[in-house]
Amino acid sequence: MYGSLIRKDIKSELRRPQFVLGVIFFQFCLLFLFFLFQDGDLDSRWWANLFWVNLLIAAMSLVLKNFSQESADEYAYYYQLTDPITIYIAKASYNLMLLLFAAAINFILFQLLFEPKSVNHPRFMVLLFTGVLGMSLSLTLVAFMAGFARNASVMIYILVLPIIIPMFLLLIRSTMDAVDDIYINWLGDLTLVIGIDVLMLAAGIGLFPYLWRR
Repeated sequence: MYGSLIRKDIKSELRRPQFVLGVIFFQFCLLFLFFLFQDGDLDSRWWANLFWVNLLIAAMSLVLKNFSQESADEYAYYYQLTDPITIYIAKASYNLMLLLFAAAINFILFQLLFEPKSVNHPRFMVLLFTGVLGMSLSLTLVAFMAGFARNASVMIYILVLPIIIPMFLLLIRSTMDAVDDIYINWLGDLTLVIGIDVLMLAAGIGLFPYLWRR
């Protein structure tokens, strides 16, 4: 059932790819504006901040859309087929794949539009994966909590900020170190990000069945 839920989301996305393409186009437009004003040159602080903020905007749009396009009747049908934890893991896994794709596009655009940075790729990729994993876990839970609210698009921005900001501070600092190729406390930051991922996974597994029954 886990694989069937992921395949269903993938097929649904492939039938209507215009939203994902629209988010990618928005990423490009935002970065192109910075390219015009910065003349293609960004220092490590700007590079790290802009990279994660641009990715966060894309992630919130993609994840919220993934939940808003399904009705309460569909969720009730899923509840009869499998357990809530399987649905949460399947949704989080699909969102992880979607956000990894958005992160790859984001990184390619940065390398094309701005002066290429000699980022330590193995460490940066590990950091990128753990950060995107935390975003997918937290946004999946928050999007479901806000999905049945009247103003879901507003609720998700309010609920996600207290969760995302601490993780983003670590990710931005570690990304700056990766761009400058100076790793003062990289392992410590990575451990904290992984800890946040574990906490979000535990919160999702613990809260999702309760929220589902509500």
